[in-house]
Amino acid sequence: MLEWLQTLSSEFYVLFGFLFILLIFLIVILIKLIQTNRRIGTQDFDILESISKDGLEYTYHVTLVNKGFTSNQIDVIGITESNIRHILRQEEYHVGPRSKVIANILMDEIESLFKEEKHKKVYLFAENEIGLRNVDKCKKLNRFLKRRKKEAKKARKLAAKKERFETGTYNFWERTGLFIKLLFRPFYKLGLKIKHRTNLTLKEAEVRRAQKAEHDKIKYKLEATLARKNEIKVREEAAKENMTRETELELLKQEKALEIEALKQKTIIEAYDAKKKEIEEIDPKKEVKKYFKENPLNYDDIYQADEIEDLKSLDGVGEPEESYLEKDKKESKKEKVETKKEEIKEEVKEEKPTDVKEENSEKEVKTPKKSKNTKKKEK
Repeated sequence: MLEWLQTLSSEFYVLFGFLFILLIFLIVILIKLIQTNRRIGTQDFDILESISKDGLEYTYHVTLVNKGFTSNQIDVIGITESNIRHILRQEEYHVGPRSKVIANILMDEIESLFKEEKHKKVYLFAENEIGLRNVDKCKKLNRFLKRRKKEAKKARKLAAKKERFETGTYNFWERTGLFIKLLFRPFYKLGLKIKHRTNLTLKEAEVRRAQKAEHDKIKYKLEATLARKNEIKVREEAAKENMTRETELELLKQEKALEIEALKQKTIIEAYDAKKKEIEEIDPKKEVKKYFKENPLNYDDIYQADEIEDLKSLDGVGEPEESYLEKDKKESKKEKVETKKEEIKEEVKEEKPTDVKEENSEKEVKTPKKSKNTKKKEK
């Protein structure tokens, strides 16, 4: 057999694998076709369950889901227990294609159907109009009913025990429990006392620990403050004895003095440069024009002043060559000049203020010099 497998070629394995994959695809396609045919050709539906609580009231919700592509009508919703059917709803629920309908049932209504103390497993079912039944295990409903029966049983036991303790009709186990409890009662009280004292001790220790922590916190803060104070005091003493700061202050003082002297020197140089520039910018022509504009020339006054200067220079000097007529002419001319001079002075006094008079007097003082120069040039 092994030799026969060894003699097979690789093409056989490839072909066999291809056929195997093709078979799997065919099976999957057939399953999908069956499901599609079931949904289209039959009235297929599912049942879903859920439980809700509103205060102390529980409600059981049954959801009818139509998977098919045709409408469906559900007529009966019920529960089966040990092959016994209990109808919960007998109504017509019209479910459209690919849609759902929800039926709400109170839990008290369901619990009233089962009076047994022991819970038996139940099943949820629904039937449509043609009698097609769909059954669900309803796990949520079974768990709920089982828990409720346990709670009811426990409540009944507690009520019966309370009644026995009130009447004093104990059973064997209760009497045994009471005897053991009475026997170990001193130890129980001792344990309670130890527990109480331990709790008090722990509470006191906790309070003391909190107080100590607060005291330590204040103490550490005080120590830190004292250390800081001593540090500042030491620094102050060191600063007083340290000559470095005084040297630094002196250095700073001298640097500032040097800066002041440098600024003074710079200011003096700037003032000198500004004055020099101002003097260099003076235009002599403009100054001459300004002067003659403020002090205009009067040639008549200049001529008369020259004549007066000439007469002053000739006073008391007699030339041997002069005749009597010439002397007479000079005297007459001198008299005319004096009269003319007096007239000019009177006119100046009437027309100009005292400042202008002084300027004219300065002109009169300056003009003889010009006349002398002119005479020299003429000679």
